[in-house]
Amino acid sequence: PSITVNIAARRLYLYDERAALVKTYPVAVGSPRYRTPIRAQAMRTIVWNAWWMPPPSPWAQHDKPTPPGKHNPLGNIKMPIGASLMLHGTNQPQSIGTAASHGCIRLFTQDAWELARWLQSHSTTPHSDALFQAYARNRHRSVSVQLGATIPVDLVYDYVEIRADQLHVYHDIYARIGNKWAHIMQTLAAHGDAAD
Repeated sequence: PSITVNIAARRLYLYDERAALVKTYPVAVGSPRYRTPIRAQAMRTIVWNAWWMPPPSPWAQHDKPTPPGKHNPLGNIKMPIGASLMLHGTNQPQSIGTAASHGCIRLFTQDAWELARWLQSHSTTPHSDALFQAYARNRHRSVSVQLGATIPVDLVYDYVEIRADQLHVYHDIYARIGNKWAHIMQTLAAHGDAAD
């Protein structure tokens, strides 16, 4: 499986082993001040009922480690994809669909659990309904699961997308696109469509 996050669209796309789209999730991405990096990452671990540990950043210098629970900024689940970068749930559901994080990819907590469950179920790691129910029941017990294979996670910034023969133009949240009209025309041309 693989994941693509289109930062400009604030959407996460999950693909199966045959590169077929499984599901699309709305996400929150890094704010213009704390931008989500545009690069290829990799996921190897899922942490169920995760503690939130304040990163060594000025914005978190007065924060304290937070155990799993309703005040946990991770929504109790995290999927690390780099040094201090991760996909995770949130205790701020109103932020989903916006550029509001400190660089991480936030999902609705229910979506994050669903995504993690799907990824673990499609790996060589042990998985069963009983196991997932145990994670949900024992909310104070953190469980770190190493996935059998690395999941590629591409963080892209596609200001324009053509999906299912529909043209999508997103808000240029990081002000990266100079001539927006030319960018739209180039995307159409690359897809074999004329501007008219």
